[in-house]
Amino acid sequence: MAKQPTQQATVPDATLLKMIDSTVTKFENSVLDFEKEKVFAYGALNQNDLLLQYAVKNPTSLKLAMYNVASIGLSLNPVTKLAYLIPRRVSQVAKVVLDISYQGLIEIATQAGSIKACSVTLVREKDLETFEWRDNFTPPKNPPNPFVKDKGKIVGGYCQALLPDGQFILHAMTIEEIEKRRDASEMVKSRGVCGPWRDWREEMIQKTIVKSAAKWWPSNGSSVLAEAQRILNEENGEGLPPEERVINGNVVKPTAPAELPPPPPRDEMSEKLASYVDRAVDRAEQLEAWQTCEDHLIERFQDLHQRSYALHVLRNRQTAFEESNKDSAVA
Repeated sequence: MAKQPTQQATVPDATLLKMIDSTVTKFENSVLDFEKEKVFAYGALNQNDLLLQYAVKNPTSLKLAMYNVASIGLSLNPVTKLAYLIPRRVSQVAKVVLDISYQGLIEIATQAGSIKACSVTLVREKDLETFEWRDNFTPPKNPPNPFVKDKGKIVGGYCQALLPDGQFILHAMTIEEIEKRRDASEMVKSRGVCGPWRDWREEMIQKTIVKSAAKWWPSNGSSVLAEAQRILNEENGEGLPPEERVINGNVVKPTAPAELPPPPPRDEMSEKLASYVDRAVDRAEQLEAWQTCEDHLIERFQDLHQRSYALHVLRNRQTAFEESNKDSAVA
């Protein structure tokens, strides 16, 4: 005979169902079907005791999480593995949050037309025996073989996206860079390496790479990808406010021009460095991703003379681009 629920158990269930129902109007302009998402949300609550516990303690957080589901447009259907309701402590507050997987971030970018396809590859110690990284616009030689086992520890990874114009854009991160971002997140600073970073480490590494790579993808006029990143970074405690950066493990503001020496002339830079800067700035102009390129160059060049040169090239190009667009608008 099935066990009958106690009165104590049915009261919070009814309260939470009412809280979910109160979000129905937010789905009126969403691509998602509210009735289906309600079933997925209630199923998640019934299958995760800690999630249910946090929802009972903080029902408003459940409501806000459902608002985010509607605005982002990723289904809670567990089969798709795009988004989930999960329990999390942020700033010592127990709450329900919408978690977006790295597959979910890719799906958002694909729907927006920012990219046509994307893959994330982890690189391990033994892969380095044959693996050869080229640059941010050319796929690597001898990529890791996914069918080889016992390849050692993860040393980093890269995201490879196919843009609508048929070009590739790649973004690589070492494990040290990934862990610096992990350690700078509010979640890890307040509780240590726990939760998803302990239980789903590879998934979180892949998500970190995609989050960093996505800054280089064209928005195509869609704000959904930026909103998804904001939810992960700010509401879920996974990252930093957008005005902050992580450099050498420290949370800092972007380098001000006054902190840098005068930019050296191009002929004092190596051809390899100058070519790298040219390609990065070309891509920044194509995507109008000036701030993203600046962040990348600051992190890439720790030598202040090299950094000064790179930022000088970037700012000159940005100024010329904006002046050209201004003249076109007047004409």
